[in-house]
Amino acid sequence: MFGWLFAVSASAAVTPPTYELTRFGEIKPAGWMLVQMQADLDNGLAGHYTEISDTVNEHEFVVQQADQTDPTGEPGWWLGEHEGYYADGLFRLAWMAGDASLKATAIARMQEVLDAQDASGYIGVYPLAKRFSTGDPNDGELWTQSRMFQALLAWYEATGDSKILTAVEKAAKTTLNAFTTRSYFDRPGLTLGGGVSHGLGFSDTLEWLYRITGDDTFRNGYLWLYQDYAGSNVNENDIFPAYLADPNRLWYTHTPHIAESLSVPEIAYAYSGTSSYAQAADEVLDKLQRHSNPGGGPVGDESVSGHLGAFGLMSEYCSMTETIASLNRLAQYRDTMATGDISERIALNAAQGARLHTAATAVSYLTSDNRLSATQTQQYFDRPLYSASHQAAACCSLNSARLLPYYVEGMWLKETARAGLVARLYGPSTLDTIVGGTSVDIVEATDFPSSDTIQFTVNPAAPLDFVLTLRIPAYAGNATVTANGKTVTRYADHFEVSGQWHSGDTATLDLAFGVHTIKDSSGETAMAYGPLLYALPVDALTIPGRIT
Repeated sequence: MFGWLFAVSASAAVTPPTYELTRFGEIKPAGWMLVQMQADLDNGLAGHYTEISDTVNEHEFVVQQADQTDPTGEPGWWLGEHEGYYADGLFRLAWMAGDASLKATAIARMQEVLDAQDASGYIGVYPLAKRFSTGDPNDGELWTQSRMFQALLAWYEATGDSKILTAVEKAAKTTLNAFTTRSYFDRPGLTLGGGVSHGLGFSDTLEWLYRITGDDTFRNGYLWLYQDYAGSNVNENDIFPAYLADPNRLWYTHTPHIAESLSVPEIAYAYSGTSSYAQAADEVLDKLQRHSNPGGGPVGDESVSGHLGAFGLMSEYCSMTETIASLNRLAQYRDTMATGDISERIALNAAQGARLHTAATAVSYLTSDNRLSATQTQQYFDRPLYSASHQAAACCSLNSARLLPYYVEGMWLKETARAGLVARLYGPSTLDTIVGGTSVDIVEATDFPSSDTIQFTVNPAAPLDFVLTLRIPAYAGNATVTANGKTVTRYADHFEVSGQWHSGDTATLDLAFGVHTIKDSSGETAMAYGPLLYALPVDALTIPGRIT
């Protein structure tokens, strides 16, 4: 496999996205979402993780030792992954919740990462002699970088501080340049180690940098990354274009790997026009829904293993978070409303059931919709337990801090071809953005999902013509919109409310919840009301196992 400069044409056609994510920080939660975020920071594991587990206390991006060994005896990558998750979750939660103290803590953590960047531009966890390896079958270079870069780019968008963007651009180019004449994924033998396959997650960084800068280095790097992965011998291969394009082929491998990369085929197609990527992208949502449990969680007790969604199957918290993040990126290009339905079901059902309330002092690594116990089992070790930091791996606990912020990130999209805003996910919140050069803030007042009524109050800085698009969820076939003085047009999966907006104008969406049934792959049936599955209370005895 040749390197990316030799494999990708810089003149390949680019299809611009129909929508774009808003800048991080433009959407702020309110109501129950804000309360939950504040609780997680004040009393939950998100705000206290350094006291709970040392997996984020080694400062691997500073000391660059990657000193947790993997099964081959080579330097490992878990601590770098965990530190990226921690920085990303803590910063997003603290910024959205307005917690000045923890925001400063998160920024200090990220600032030390920037301060450790050397003259070459490298930001990562590996010492000089181990960087950009092609021999370690469980290398985690691209993956660990990508997790920290998600935190750094959120920090940049929230503050507009150009030094952050400059540092991440330089670091990403340094990494790409290390593979101009060689493969990252194609290593001796079958690469079973998850770290290498996780490297496809570096696409998150490249997409975001290309969206911000328009620099073709990142677009071409994205195409190299997918091409290199697809031509390699990695075990985690369900995102191979040829495998995805086969509608009859099931998913088998590690669920988080799949979840992280759901948007890759579509974005690679938009960047290149390559037909095989389009064929792969056509199957992504069908397969995701086939392999998702009724509560929304993707099937997987680590791996999918060909199982179709069912009430009794496990779902991993990491997969829930990464699916929502991936669908945010995918929604910019296609399946905008359908991806909203999926993210909503995960966030409001499976993810809520997998955490203790009101503050997530502990989460369940693996959880099922039909659940009568949360105890340690020989089959799953401690994964079904509610824990602040699972001994098997801390990833799911840390990802619990990221899930709701990524749901909020995907609530609104901006149209790219006309003046328009899309309300893709619902919940109490505010949006403060720019449309057609005019500042607009929108207050979304609702108790959703406890209520089926959502009122949008639009406050442009000056009278403004634009289109407000409101998603119609699959369960809301009788939904209506009231917006005096505006033209309301209904489509199969959304309303468009158009006209000139003045400060204080409102649009009210009535989703007209009703009771309906949801079936799993075996035909077992549950009842739902709006987006929420009904659940019966289960008598239980809480037995603390480990207290730290």
